[in-house]
Amino acid sequence: MGQRICSQCKVSKPISEMVKDKSRRGGIRNICKPCRRLMSRKMREKYAATDGREIGVYQEKPLANLSDEELLSYLVKFCEEYGRPPTSVDLDGLDGYPHVRTYYRRFTDCTETDRTRNWNDILALAGITPLDIDKVWIAWEYLVSLACEKLYRDCLFQPANVVPQSRPDIVVESENLIIDAATSNYVARHKKEQFKKALEAGYRVEYWCLYKTTKKGIDEEELTYVFSNEIIKKLEQAGEDELAENMTKLLEQYEQYAEEIIEHRKQYIVGKLKEVYATFKRTPRMDELILLKGCPSVSQITKVFKTYNAALEYAGLPIGRKTIRLYDEEVAVQDLIELTKKIGRVPTYKEVDTGNLTYSTKVYKKYFGGIRKCLEKQGFDVETMLVQQKQQKINVRFEKIKDFYLQNQRMPNAQDYHLNKQLPSHNWVLAYYGSMAELEKILMKRMFVRK
Repeated sequence: MGQRICSQCKVSKPISEMVKDKSRRGGIRNICKPCRRLMSRKMREKYAATDGREIGVYQEKPLANLSDEELLSYLVKFCEEYGRPPTSVDLDGLDGYPHVRTYYRRFTDCTETDRTRNWNDILALAGITPLDIDKVWIAWEYLVSLACEKLYRDCLFQPANVVPQSRPDIVVESENLIIDAATSNYVARHKKEQFKKALEAGYRVEYWCLYKTTKKGIDEEELTYVFSNEIIKKLEQAGEDELAENMTKLLEQYEQYAEEIIEHRKQYIVGKLKEVYATFKRTPRMDELILLKGCPSVSQITKVFKTYNAALEYAGLPIGRKTIRLYDEEVAVQDLIELTKKIGRVPTYKEVDTGNLTYSTKVYKKYFGGIRKCLEKQGFDVETMLVQQKQQKINVRFEKIKDFYLQNQRMPNAQDYHLNKQLPSHNWVLAYYGSMAELEKILMKRMFVRK
């Protein structure tokens, strides 16, 4: 590495200690970084004095003046101290270490290609092989799944219809607990949203983290962080020494878990498919899995087995229509009549498909022309039933508006309809009643008549 003499302090210093400037020949200026900082400080003091302001006393930042080699040595030191490569989050304000921004400013051109440099490029300069975070997370999720199976009995893995609009990593129903496998106690917007949805569904939440970062994660009283050392201790107390040892050595052997992870997921999916088969007395359809509580999703199945039929074949279950009885008009009619009487109205297509009936809506469309025509042939007054259903919906919405009036002693305005989820939409009110004034007139009339 070449040397340059600083024009200010007149000391010969390595080029890495000089200020970079792409507009100059060679890409550097003839002034060292410490002298440049002092010059900047003097200019700020001058402008502050001119404006009648005071600025704080200058404090030297010892870790900001390190050479490139010294900065990289701190990354190696972190590896030795924590047993893993540092992430950019780890060095964000960690005492005794240079700030992560120091590395990004210093090593702006450390890639051999045209792409933008990233944190892994800086680790490579220090001779550190970065972790493949995606593979580490998958391996950690796998070990957490095994640990939950050993420590709890009834575990559901990424189940559907347990938490609305969310698919938690692990649900332990007996403990009313949701466990999220995480590599660290990080902060992410989607994690906060998942956490709130779990609380709203009435579950406790724990983050099982592989390692701590130096920056605190989601700070909520209801959220519990459980780190790997605590999990390992629990496993040892339960006599699961081999699993505890695997967790201890995870960062060394995460590449070796690929086949074990796939096999573990296969066995879990097969077990769930057999449970559903025993309940339905037939092979479940793909669209039924989406709506069944605790079942793996279709995407989970196809990710492991490539196709749904391959999963059925691996589980030893009959494929598709082989398990559905040949068309029997009496069975189809009886199933639909029982469902109609059970819910007390004309079923929707969705209710027929998910009501554990022998046949799907396709059968009723093909042989009867639809659900309603099938019921009409059996003597049901479908038109009257539909009118009653519609009027019942209107009455429910009207009662909600009435409840609002009694509670607030006024009619809801357009903003109330928009913000209050208990009320129907403003557009529905205008479409059905014509205007808000007409609705108020009808409401007052009904209340007066009832009195």
